Amino acid sequence: MAIKVLAVEDSETILKQITFCLSRHKIKVVTARTGADGIDMYWKNQDIDLLISDVFMPVVDGLEMIERIKRLGYKGPSIVITQNGNKDRIAKAKAIGVSGWIIKPFTEELLRTSVSKTLDIVLKEV
Repeated sequence: MAIKVLAVEDSETILKQITFCLSRHKIKVVTARTGADGIDMYWKNQDIDLLISDVFMPVVDGLEMIERIKRLGYKGPSIVITQNGNKDRIAKAKAIGVSGWIIKPFTEELLRTSVSKTLDIVLKEV
């Protein structure tokens, strides 16, 4: 079964990093640059296995986007990416059922490990 990830990040560089890393492991990555676009992309790709999102984004922030996508029926896991470990944001992320978080800047190894643990799969170093 092919794994499909929706990655939402306003930084083009980080979005490319996520896409490159996961694509190397044969994971299909669909992307969006804002929370609002992430919601639209979910409508077009409701078969996603994992949602990865930045927290701070224009229009709709990542946590609000995750909440909205869950209200639309998404039941899978999610990982948030943030520049700091703000305790209030982490508490809100836990409250809405976020599976994990990654602090920027992050390495390919950290992303691979986080995705592996969240999806309970093995992604070996490539």
